[in-house]
This record gives sequence, C-alpha cells and structure tokens, in this order.
Amino acid sequence: MLRRRTGGAPRPSLREARRGRCGPIPACPFKGLLSSQSFGDFPFKPTPEGKPYQLLLGLRSPQHPWLDIDEDQPERFVEQLSQRAKHIEERREVVIQLLDEEDYCLVAPPAPGGSAYRLVGGVVCFPAHWSVLEKLGQELPRVHDPVPRWRSDAAHLVHSFMSRLLPERPFLRWNWTLMPTPELHLSSFYTPPPPSEPEDPTSADGLWLRLERQYFHRLPRSRCIVFTIRTYQQPLTTAVADRPRVAEALAGALRSLPQAHLDYKVQLQNRMPALLRLLDDAAAAPQRVATRAG
Repeated sequence: MLRRRTGGAPRPSLREARRGRCGPIPACPFKGLLSSQSFGDFPFKPTPEGKPYQLLLGLRSPQHPWLDIDEDQPERFVEQLSQRAKHIEERREVVIQLLDEEDYCLVAPPAPGGSAYRLVGGVVCFPAHWSVLEKLGQELPRVHDPVPRWRSDAAHLVHSFMSRLLPERPFLRWNWTLMPTPELHLSSFYTPPPPSEPEDPTSADGLWLRLERQYFHRLPRSRCIVFTIRTYQQPLTTAVADRPRVAEALAGALRSLPQAHLDYKVQLQNRMPALLRLLDDAAAAPQRVATRAG
C-alpha cells in the first residue's frame, strides 16, 4: 500500500496558529505561491461582482525551474519518490520509472478527422480521482467530461492555447482543490487505508489544500505536448494560518462556485458552513511576522 503523506509535524488548529503556539510560520510548500499579497497570484479567487462564473485557464509564464527538488523540505522529495516507486512496482503495466516528483502525460494533436487534442500516454502516480488507463486515447473534452462546464467554458480556450504553444516557450497553470484526505494517489485502482477516526462529512478540520502545478511543453518534432503535474498539499488550517489574503481569496472563490462545482469537488457542499467559518476567521485574524520564508 502507499503510505500516507503526513506533511511533517501534526497540523495545528487554526486557534493554536493564531495564538502563536505552533512556533514559526510553516514554509509554504507551493513554491511560495501563497506568500503573495495579490489575489491575482492565487490559483483561486472570487468572481468579480456582477460577472457570471466562468472556468479560466489561469496560464502564466514559468518563474521557477521545471524539474526541481523541494529545497526547503527535501524529506518530502524522498517520501514522494518512495511512494512513486511503490506504486509503479504494484502497477506492472507502467513500464518506466521517473526519478522526480512530476507526473507525465503525452497529448497529441487532433487525429485525422478529429477536432481536439487527445491523451495518448502517461505515467501518473498521484491522480486526483482519475486514471490514465481509463482516459487513454480520449480527446480532451471527453477526458474532462466529469468537470462541470469544461466543454462550454474551457474546451475552445484549451484548443486555441495548445495550437499556438511554441517549443521555446512553455506555460504553466495551477489547479486547486480541497481534499478530506492526505492521500496522494486517488483513483479507482487503489483503496486507501481507513481513517483512524470516523470522518465528519460536515467538518472542515480534516481538509487538505491540494495544488497541482501543471506545465505545458511543445515537442518540436512530433508537435505533441508534454503535460506534467507536480502535486503539492498542506493541511488547510496550516495553509491559511497567518495568511489572511489566502483565506479571503479562497473563501471568495468558494462562494463563487456554482452548485455543480461544489458537488464535483468531493461533495464540498456538506462542509461549506464549517469551511467558510474557518476561512472567514483566518481572513479576519491579525497576521504575525513570519520567521521563515513562506
């Protein structure tokens, strides 16, 4: 079985973090993304007042190396490698092992007579409720069918972006979700061990903020696109403690989500009252001066 990724020390409660009982502010494991004071830098943000909700790609030019090790916490790199090796050993149809923390997908241009890019291969050890084996050969609109409004809001934007992507200029985006588990591998092919305590489906205490750094690289000869996914996560209470702008942005994003998206995000609607209370409290809390780089 894959081991749980605990993320280091036991996570503090929001109240403990606000009172300074948990020591120095934890380093942000998301390449410093949550240390910004600008809503525009976050992968989640509220929909502007008066405008309808719309799925956005959030593309940006890379500011960090593509393949790199968590320089602040190298033990996380070692743990992810061990989980990755274990997963690949148990999945015999996976034929290559990649010694880094990226998951890889290969996306090909439209086939003759087709109209969309398609998934033709990949090694994904840490999926978030999907599988390469289940999606292999499908065009991207069908791959994303479980995502509400992806066809109407994002399909044409994705196709236009991929058609214009140049080999010398990669792009990235960040995807976000909230998970009730620290498990990195979430798919129908793996059953995680049961929680040590019964889970309260209405509580926000056990939620984890999970971010995926997604890179897009055009291969010059085949014109295929290498799509890589680097997964970062942290207990939600830790991620928003002493980061009021992060809590405010996330609360606004959640309030903007249509019901279908709340249903899609792991039945988040049942946790919304407790979740918004947690985020609103964090947004209103005074911010301590960080003693570590975030």
